[in-house]
Amino acid sequence: MPTLKIEKIVADEFKSFIKKLLSIDKFIFMKITNESVTSAVFLPQRDSVKLLSIPLKDMFVLDKPLSEPVRVTFYNANKIIDALSYFTGDIKAKIQYTQSDEGLIATDFIIFNDKLTIKLLCADQELAFMDMSKEDLAKVFNYKDYAWSFDIKADHVSEMKDLHALDKDRDKYKLRIKDDKLFVIGENYESLWVDALEIVNAEIKEVTIYKKYLPIIDKEAYSVFLCSNKMIFKSKDKTNVNLICIALCQTSDDLEDEDINKAVDDLDDIPF
Repeated sequence: MPTLKIEKIVADEFKSFIKKLLSIDKFIFMKITNESVTSAVFLPQRDSVKLLSIPLKDMFVLDKPLSEPVRVTFYNANKIIDALSYFTGDIKAKIQYTQSDEGLIATDFIIFNDKLTIKLLCADQELAFMDMSKEDLAKVFNYKDYAWSFDIKADHVSEMKDLHALDKDRDKYKLRIKDDKLFVIGENYESLWVDALEIVNAEIKEVTIYKKYLPIIDKEAYSVFLCSNKMIFKSKDKTNVNLICIALCQTSDDLEDEDINKAVDDLDDIPF
């Protein structure tokens, strides 16, 4: 069976990449190219999407360039984290794959060193095509017509999550503009969250958001763009891509919505 050889796995980066995807679903998809490893995952309702991309060299060192991308799909990505925990020092891997009309599809992901070999089965071939196209991603992450824009730090993310513990029985919270500042409002609290933001559409003064999206937001710095029916979180990381889209409560929760699907003009920012 054809095999892709990985001479080195950068374990910390691989685990970090997988953990960020696990915040949405344990079933994950990765596309490996000569430039990057990329994944787009979404909640079953398609009301939230996360796109991650990391330079290939930062996570895998291949023995030779790929002739075309390899798609890798796991039923349960927790098993990757568990498998990596058994290794110390250098880790290698082999990806066995088949050729199909859609390209190269992984069947087995084998992690090993001089002492140990662990084989991880990949998902069925027909499930390996659940990736979103570049056009789909461009539509989902379009924020050209945003109403508000602001920056948050990793501490803002932690602060938001801590505040919501005060309203454990509530499934929603609000963001509200007051005196050109942004407040987080729950049933039992109101807190100044961001004291500097760009307001393009002053008619939108308040939005409601489901708490279920909180675990999806990683603890890092973002530029945030609020549109009429969604929020886009764009990581400030200059090396890796981390984009998150969540739907707002008062509009359609479905990312098939016409406004959410308004395409951007330039697809180059999408790494797929």
